[in-house]
Amino acid sequence: MTSLADVQRAVGRLSAAPDRLPAERLVRSERIESGVALFRPEASPGPDLITHPDQDLLAYVLEGSGHLRAGDDRHELFAGNLVHVPAGTPHDFWASTEPLLLLYALVDTPHATGAA
Repeated sequence: MTSLADVQRAVGRLSAAPDRLPAERLVRSERIESGVALFRPEASPGPDLITHPDQDLLAYVLEGSGHLRAGDDRHELFAGNLVHVPAGTPHDFWASTEPLLLLYALVDTPHATGAA
């Protein structure tokens, strides 16, 4: 179980270390991983897309605003948005003018892994 205090501590660690990867895992179980991700402002997305071949991604925007690139689509994101990226979809997030803070969950998908 993760508390709000756990999330706040993880965000503090991410904020204090600008050179580290932008995500910190909070929970990992057999089929679900969740955590927080902090993206600092950039003018445009990086060249690399991320793909989770066997996991759907759910991301909730806790603070800030930014963008999601999923496949050929681009979406503006604002605090309070919840997005779903299906397994196998190349994607990335970026913040444009203010930091973008996400709470994410990666969920193993039976259709992607071949399980019944």
